[in-house]
Amino acid sequence: MLRDSGATALVSDGEYDAVVDDLHGRGGDIDADGTPVSHWLRVGADTPAWALDVDALIEGAPADPAVVDAGGDDPLFIMYTSGTSGLPKGVLHTHDSVRWAVLTLLASVDLRFRGRYLISLPLFHVAALTPMACCIYRGVTMILMRHFDAKRIWDLFIDERATTTLAVPPMLNMTLPTYDPALDESLQLRWIMTAGARCRRR
Repeated sequence: MLRDSGATALVSDGEYDAVVDDLHGRGGDIDADGTPVSHWLRVGADTPAWALDVDALIEGAPADPAVVDAGGDDPLFIMYTSGTSGLPKGVLHTHDSVRWAVLTLLASVDLRFRGRYLISLPLFHVAALTPMACCIYRGVTMILMRHFDAKRIWDLFIDERATTTLAVPPMLNMTLPTYDPALDESLQLRWIMTAGARCRRR
């Protein structure tokens, strides 16, 4: 995906140190299994000498927001498919395609200003990124769950006062055995959006 997209910057944290070390060690020769990455950015402590410290970059950044002259049909990001029929394929999204995805979703779901949205899906999928864009547009707080956990999700719903989320049916089916009706008094959850398969009834 790095070679296919031509990505020149890679942001990572400590969880992926071994993978990033391997990628960096391959060098920049794409024909020799290298990558086009020339800017390695590390979040958190223990930044290697060859990488940039993201926290330090943020602290040293100017207070005024950067002016970016982009929009409409200009590329915004490349989202990769799961690769079930071969290598993952890059799907180019533009500012307009994301804008219309946001407006379409907001026309059909009740995402309220100052709500609290729990992100339990991986960020490499549009099912996570599109609701995130909706949250930014609507002024909703986002709570990021790094790895889905069918039992811990109930604690997050309560501790983080989550009001909405999106989860695919297999995830919902895994949460049913861990559900306790006594939680109802503590939950502020209003709805869960889902799609893709049949959900079991409780």
